[in-house]
Amino acid sequence: LVLLTSSVMAVSVIRLSRYRVLVQQLHSMETLARVDVICLDKTGTLTEGKMALVKICPADSCSKEEMEEIIGAITVSSMDENATMKCLKEANETKSDWVCQKQIAFSSSRKFSAFAFEKQGSFYLGAPEILFRDNKKIREFVAPYQSDYRVLVLAKSKEDLTNTPSKLQFLGYLLIEDVIRPEAKDTLSYFKDQGVSVKIISGDNVETVLSIAKRVGLLHVSG
Repeated sequence: LVLLTSSVMAVSVIRLSRYRVLVQQLHSMETLARVDVICLDKTGTLTEGKMALVKICPADSCSKEEMEEIIGAITVSSMDENATMKCLKEANETKSDWVCQKQIAFSSSRKFSAFAFEKQGSFYLGAPEILFRDNKKIREFVAPYQSDYRVLVLAKSKEDLTNTPSKLQFLGYLLIEDVIRPEAKDTLSYFKDQGVSVKIISGDNVETVLSIAKRVGLLHVSG
């Protein structure tokens, strides 16, 4: 029985290797056969870890050209190397000469970055629910887009940079989407056929995550 069991597991390892699956421990084959729920991260698992800028949408108080100029200055000055900023840098064709005096780097807990320029003032780029947490009108305005995109708002402040900004002027918003891995939909379809439930764990906006789940074929999703 021991020999038979080991032989079956060894054959299973060989079969999985044809699909470029690395089995580190032989008994993990038995564990794999018992899996009925799998938990996945979103970024880098279902998506490529890359973002694509879809649209720049100015508010009434700001033109698209002005927004593009501000975003251009931010991308030139920013030292952030996260996927969102890389996306904006790739989309930016402006070579700004604005002088950045100070900046607050993006963090997952803060959910915004900020920049103070010598003559142009201070600007914030980040999640609407953070920068405009006390402005229900703006949050409700961008909320419909959050079901399909990652939404970033651009705001201006007359005050010095701070980790708790207030009295911000709404300049507009950016629509950004995750680039889905080409094999993600087929992989999740396979899990479904095998009776394996898929759970997505992410720190992103819940509506954005639900949108990704629907795009990769998860039919019954909830946050």
